[in-house]
Formats: sequence, C-alpha cells, structure tokens
Amino acid sequence: MWVALPLVAGYIIYNIATFPEKLGGKVSQNVRKALAGQYEVVNQQVWEKVWASVVDGDELVEAIARDREFVGAMEELAREEKMA
Repeated sequence: MWVALPLVAGYIIYNIATFPEKLGGKVSQNVRKALAGQYEVVNQQVWEKVWASVVDGDELVEAIARDREFVGAMEELAREEKMA
C-alpha cells in the first residue's frame, strides 16, 4: 500500500495541475460549437437591428445632417446656385 500511495498522489497532483488547461479546452470547444450553430441567426438579428435603427429610423438622416463635410458641401452648392 505504501508503494501505491506516491503513485496515487502523483496522479492526483497531475490532474489538479492540468485541470484548468483541460477545462479551458473543453469549455472553449463547447463555446465554439454553440456559437457556430447560432452564427447565422445572431448575424441576422444584429443586421435587422442595425437596419431598423439606421435605415428605417432617423439616425442616418440625422448623422448626415450633422456631418460637417456634407453641410459644407451643401452650403457651397447653395452659394454657387445663388451666383448662377
């Protein structure tokens, strides 16, 4: 029995030392599988929310109206029209 005790202790210590690495590999593998299975669904949901908030809403129009380059170009165009 005393001969087997160091072997059992070594086995236990080895498993304790390598547990985080093994767990990390298993968890990351499961996370990758879960994300891979829902990748298209998640992308579609994100795209729909972005489309709804930017294109269907007023965010795009407001962002363009606040853009300095756009406003400057419109002012320049208005000045040119007045001079013509």
